Amino acid sequence: MSILTQNKMSELFNLIIAKVSNNLSELTYPQGSVNGVFDYVNVIENISEVTYEAARVLLESTIEEMDYKFRYSQHRVNQFYVKCKRTRTLITPFGKVNINRTIYLDRITGKTYCYVDKKLGLPKYDRYDPCIKSMLLSLYADHNSMLKVGRIVGEKIGNAYSLSNNDSFTISRQTVFNSIRNAKMFDVSSPKQKTPTTLYIMADEKYVHLNTRKNKMVKSAVVFEGIEGSKRRVVTNKYHVMGMREMFWETVADVLHERYDAQKIKQIYFIGDGAPWIKESTKFVSLESVKSKFLLDKFHFKQALNRITKDKDIQAILQENILECQDESFDKLIGIIRSNNLERLDSINQQVKYLKNQQRSIRQAYKHNISCSMESSISHTLASNFTRNLKAYAQDNLEIYVNHRMNHLNGYNLKLLYLQGLSVNDYNGIKSLKSSDVDWSIFEKKKHQTKFDAKLYIQALIKMYD
Repeated sequence: MSILTQNKMSELFNLIIAKVSNNLSELTYPQGSVNGVFDYVNVIENISEVTYEAARVLLESTIEEMDYKFRYSQHRVNQFYVKCKRTRTLITPFGKVNINRTIYLDRITGKTYCYVDKKLGLPKYDRYDPCIKSMLLSLYADHNSMLKVGRIVGEKIGNAYSLSNNDSFTISRQTVFNSIRNAKMFDVSSPKQKTPTTLYIMADEKYVHLNTRKNKMVKSAVVFEGIEGSKRRVVTNKYHVMGMREMFWETVADVLHERYDAQKIKQIYFIGDGAPWIKESTKFVSLESVKSKFLLDKFHFKQALNRITKDKDIQAILQENILECQDESFDKLIGIIRSNNLERLDSINQQVKYLKNQQRSIRQAYKHNISCSMESSISHTLASNFTRNLKAYAQDNLEIYVNHRMNHLNGYNLKLLYLQGLSVNDYNGIKSLKSSDVDWSIFEKKKHQTKFDAKLYIQALIKMYD
């Protein structure tokens, strides 16, 4: 390490020690003024400021040390000429850093080469480092505003806490958009689960506005293993599958094969509102020696009855007629309702046709006593992000957002997926992360990791640079 860098580090740590000591002495002085919680906040702000300042200098010095060692290595001398020194400015979680690194020329090809950028995997011309971009992608998967995401992440840059409104690092909507769009979609492996004998798959769709003044159907299915609870019932071990492309049910079938041992599954119940694409599920998600049944969501059954008549007693009779296969009695009662509601004939006829087409699936739903929460699921998973506010999307962009939303709901670490995707080429807009030769073990939690002691670390650094 150069003498200049050593002096810089030493001066920094001396400044940190002096500043922290000064603040602590003022705070601990018995006759000092009492400001209550603001004394505590002042300590937090000062420690945060000096900590992040130390982190920025340490980052700059570490990268410059990397560049220095490579420049004077035999490998560099044999393969590259030194061209020039060039400073690159990056905005990192610690704040803005200026990195002085060397640009080289390949002795054989004559192409420029930057060891530091290559070693650290920093994309060319990016102002924000990969950590910031991964934060943007991860946060937008749970928010519906790029402006809000840019502001939230910007406030986290360079300071853990501050009373002042720090908008110097606020990230523009365009930067958030570019970061998410360039990440593409992620195709990830579904973790293996203990296989139950019975599985449930509920499905529905949401129409999202496109910038072509058309609507696009986003299909959603939730695979789960059962329902628990009495007052507040929840589905167990659920897994979301969302998509806009053809062969949606084939994708669901792939998920089942990845998560479970297909030979141990005996029964699959499909639950939905009776749309043709949902009823087709039993044809495409077919496993050997597995019985498949489609059940109509009870909510849509009762909704159809309510649209025919508002009278609760008549609704109860119609429900009993359908469940008990009393077609003649059902038709007579419907005839009476029609004669008394001539102005609503079209609506009544439409609902009657719907109920007659779904009679078998209605009976199956009550026979097996299976409820469906897909309406609330669609509201919380898709509507909250894509249709609750007035918006219109480009279809390609919407597909990316839905993919990231799905991975977020399934509990994947989107920051990790983004970093993995930087080294993977996309095919048809999808980056497959199911198999990779890259070793990502550095991101895994170590079983016997020694606890980090910040105080000892700072003391060691001061001793090293004195």
